Amino acid sequence: MFDKITYNIDFDICGIILDIVLITYILFLKHDKTLRAHLFLALMFTVGAAQVLNILTVFTDAYFPARLWTLNNFLAVLHIMAVNLQAPLYCVFLIAMTTTRRRPNALRMLILFAPAIIEMLLITTSPFHHKYMYFLSDGTYHHGPWWNYLYVVAGFYVLFGLFFILSKKDQFSRSQTKISLTYTIMSLTGFMIQALSPKLFAVGFAVSLSLMLIFLSIRNPGNFIEPKTNLFNSEAFIDRFNDISTLASKEHFFLIVHVQNLEDLFDQFGIEQIYHILREYADSIMHICNDCSLYKLFNGCAVYYCTSKEELDTKLAELKKFSARPFFPSKKDGSQDIEYPFKLQFFIVNDYTKLRIFKMTNNKSIDDFLNFLRFIFMQNYAEDNICLEITDKMEKDYLESVDIQNKVKRAIEEESFEVFMQPIFDLNSGRFTSTEALIRLKNDDGSYIPPVKYIPQAEQNGDIVKIGEIVLKKVCQFIKEAEIVKLGISKINVNLSITQCMQDNIVNKLISIIDAHALPHELFRFEITESMIAKNEKLLVSVMNQFQSQGFELALDDYGTGYSNTARMMQYNYSEIKFDKSLIKEIETNETKRLVVKHHISMLKETGNTTVLAEGVETKELADLLKKLNCDYIQGFYYARPMGIVQFGEFFKELQG
Repeated sequence: MFDKITYNIDFDICGIILDIVLITYILFLKHDKTLRAHLFLALMFTVGAAQVLNILTVFTDAYFPARLWTLNNFLAVLHIMAVNLQAPLYCVFLIAMTTTRRRPNALRMLILFAPAIIEMLLITTSPFHHKYMYFLSDGTYHHGPWWNYLYVVAGFYVLFGLFFILSKKDQFSRSQTKISLTYTIMSLTGFMIQALSPKLFAVGFAVSLSLMLIFLSIRNPGNFIEPKTNLFNSEAFIDRFNDISTLASKEHFFLIVHVQNLEDLFDQFGIEQIYHILREYADSIMHICNDCSLYKLFNGCAVYYCTSKEELDTKLAELKKFSARPFFPSKKDGSQDIEYPFKLQFFIVNDYTKLRIFKMTNNKSIDDFLNFLRFIFMQNYAEDNICLEITDKMEKDYLESVDIQNKVKRAIEEESFEVFMQPIFDLNSGRFTSTEALIRLKNDDGSYIPPVKYIPQAEQNGDIVKIGEIVLKKVCQFIKEAEIVKLGISKINVNLSITQCMQDNIVNKLISIIDAHALPHELFRFEITESMIAKNEKLLVSVMNQFQSQGFELALDDYGTGYSNTARMMQYNYSEIKFDKSLIKEIETNETKRLVVKHHISMLKETGNTTVLAEGVETKELADLLKKLNCDYIQGFYYARPMGIVQFGEFFKELQG
């Protein structure tokens, strides 16, 4: 049946099969509206169309009657255009893949693609001037004198792609570079084979195979989806952020959606259940905004990129109305009967190009932006406001925080943190019998940076683990050098963080530091907060038991803050309960709070083995009132401020002198 066909179309058939599979898969997946994504899809369609037209023109050449030579010319033009569009289109795709954060120069682009434009015009008119190819009225097909020019132009763009990759390799990831080089090599190989054997169609299959590799490694839409919520992930956001279509926009707006109470929902309903519901909640957001390009940046935070103020305002208005309504899932698993109280906050960036954090980025990541958002959420600038515009001051605060964190990392490397001690007054004996170790970090100007400016961030990024070990070493050195046991100090309180407690073998690590300084375990009392227990009770109880089995005492710090739970306080064997200053600061004027403190002290006294310490005492009147309420210890500026080793020694000399 096909005995008249003189061309080998086996490679094209294989290539078409690959193209159909990939295009179908891509179209069925959620994909973003970036120029890169559109170019890759266009490249796929062009390659597929070229191979289909390859086969079609072979059949028409062999079987169409001579009188249809005009139709054959038309099909040949389409075929040759599709084949020769592939290399220039691939170059455009490579340029779009770079992350220069600059718009391409229009004149340079025109010069670069002038050969392709001229080539397309000549191919279109070739049936008239016969320079490339043509069918005669007798039905015979011929190549023109400029036929090999097509290979020259195609080779130029493939080689330009190779040069472009190598010259811009700092703007490509390693996988992008490898796969792009593979495309170039396979395309060149296909062109060489076809140039040597014109009747063997190898180019299309080589390009299809290369595109499959690109798809599997760097352009698979599945790589840009966060599976738990079905939102685009941060990699997709980077892709959109660095896309030429984004750079070409005159206006740039971010609408950031923050689930403020996500951690509370995890505690209330469980992590798996909330993720199950969160997927439907995100679908509802995308439905009312009529935009599926919502990017999840990290837990509880997603962002819309808006190209106009009108789009931003419309989305914000719809989301405000949506968040004000109770949310009941539609799923038929029983969850539809429960209201899930998602509490949304909205943050607006009116023009991200004016933010320094985007000028600092290396364009392959948005870590600065993500850390900036985490910082804003931690600082709680919004408080009870549902919507807040991100300001220059917030960015200034963040950059100051970054500077401080760099100082923290340097202090970790150099172990240059200092330890201050704040003596604790024993109301029963009338003297100082214990002290709390407090961390200090010196600034470049000699002042001390407040711990509140770096400890929360250190908790989040894990630096607190190293800091905790350094602080404990410094505490041990302080104890030895100041000989504080001889000064009548029998307990040193040392703070522990939840991040420290989550580390493997944390108890043995801290014990090894103390034992290396030959200090008794009974000298140390480790402080934990109730919020730590509330977040991971099982883990903390295990760590607490290990500490107590090794002779260490435990204190419950910050009692009276938001996590306070009397039952939990009584459940564990604390040697000391520290009442937070927020609980005691108003007991002089607030009768209710005074009764609460009095009741708790009495209740703890009845257990017989727990003492009570009041923090933040700054006046004689408050100290006297706490003594009347049977408080055991007082810590605060009224009796003693935190002090370094020299001041500590002088302070006790004055007391004894």
